Amino acid sequence: TASQLVDGFAWLYSGATQYFGAIGKALADGNLEGAGAVAMAGLTRAFRGGFNLIYGYYLAFIEGWNSTWDWWTTRLAQTFILAWTNVENAFTDTVSFLTQAWHIFTSGLTIAWNTTIGFIQKAWIQLKSMFDKDINVNAETTAIDNRTNDANRDTALALGSGMAAREKQRQERKDQIARESGMMVAGLEGDRNARQQERQKQTDQLNQQANSEFDKARADYQAKLDAVKSFVPKFESRKNKFGFDSDEFASSESSKEDLTKRFADAQNKIEVKGSFNAFAAGGLAGSDQLNKSAAETARNTAEMIKILRQGGFVFT
Repeated sequence: TASQLVDGFAWLYSGATQYFGAIGKALADGNLEGAGAVAMAGLTRAFRGGFNLIYGYYLAFIEGWNSTWDWWTTRLAQTFILAWTNVENAFTDTVSFLTQAWHIFTSGLTIAWNTTIGFIQKAWIQLKSMFDKDINVNAETTAIDNRTNDANRDTALALGSGMAAREKQRQERKDQIARESGMMVAGLEGDRNARQQERQKQTDQLNQQANSEFDKARADYQAKLDAVKSFVPKFESRKNKFGFDSDEFASSESSKEDLTKRFADAQNKIEVKGSFNAFAAGGLAGSDQLNKSAAETARNTAEMIKILRQGGFVFT
């Protein structure tokens, strides 16, 4: 939003003002080492801040990419498991159907065989009774029918119990397939969640490490700023080429007459060999105007040095 942009530019302006202000103060104080330290610490802080921003987006992108890829691969594996589960269920149903059909077929053959054998036995009894009057055809036929019926009943009962057992086995196998499929699907999802948490933990650690580096750079930068602010310049007394002592300029007790005399001495030192004199050529040698200018210049110089000594320039 607009307010966020305004706040952002205000923050940048404040930081730049503080940065260049501290460098300017250090240079004004003659603290070249402090100026260099602030410059490097500020650049390091800015680099770490920009790097952390880009690095955060990079980690978020990598995390999103890995999570998306993991999600799709997990879903693909789960889909394959469900598809294979359907294949196993279909195979189980097919095998069970074929087994039941085979048992029905063999049971039918057995019943047909028993019936055929009984029919042949009864025909044989009837044929024998034509030559042997002592054979009780009805009793023999009834006995043969009873044996045939008993055999067919046993075959039918075996078929029914076998089909029930095979149906139970088929259902148990399908339940087992469903349980194994559910366990594998849940296991894949659990593994994905564990990987997600591990990746998030690593991402948080990397972010914390980057933030720690930034905090260290920020603390170092603030320490350099505080050092520059608390720095008190020490101006050493030294003579310039005209013979003036800078400390003497700073003394407000210097009299006008003393400064005039010193300037006159400087005039004599500047004089070139021969008859040429720069001050004389300008018509200023020994004039009151020259003396007043010298005194005013010395007074202003003393005031400037005094301000520098007292740390009059404050940068924030």
